[in-house]
Amino acid sequence: MLIMLSGGRDSAVLLAEYAKCGSVALFVNYGQRNSTPEGIAAYELAKHYEITLHTVRLQGLYPTGAKDKPFRNGVLLSIGVAMAPGLGQDRVAYGGHKGALGWSSYDNSGLFSEAMHAAALRGTGGQVSIFAPFIYQSKAEVLQRGEKLGVPWSYTWSCYGPGPEPCGECKPCKEVKEFGSKRSI
Repeated sequence: MLIMLSGGRDSAVLLAEYAKCGSVALFVNYGQRNSTPEGIAAYELAKHYEITLHTVRLQGLYPTGAKDKPFRNGVLLSIGVAMAPGLGQDRVAYGGHKGALGWSSYDNSGLFSEAMHAAALRGTGGQVSIFAPFIYQSKAEVLQRGEKLGVPWSYTWSCYGPGPEPCGECKPCKEVKEFGSKRSI
């Protein structure tokens, strides 16, 4: 399984759940403001779970400072699907989930996940599928699973800011406050 690893809490739970299944991980730097702390978090998580981490760097995907990143998960999953066979993997997993008020974006929903799964199968002649085990779970359910698995929250980074400290104002930072201070940003 190729695990899409952003370095955030959701992908950390995914990694904790499936690291021992012959998996490898992929971090994609697509020019996001928080690419440095996210990349460090992905590295630390992969090291902790003793899993190989591959990194891809994209340039110019979104204009500098763009707040909207349409089809971001579609792009990231497509990269994973394209790389998976060469890495000996037949599934690409990501930590998409339902938010507290439903899905957080168009490209993070059950319908989106099912469509990407169908596209991956069609586009690879059935060689690679998409796996989103949390897609119908809430953020709280995913984090509770992480607690049970003993995810090292201190290795994760979920702030949209560039670091080195969390901004405290973005949506992920507010979620950390909502779900409790013991979960690191």
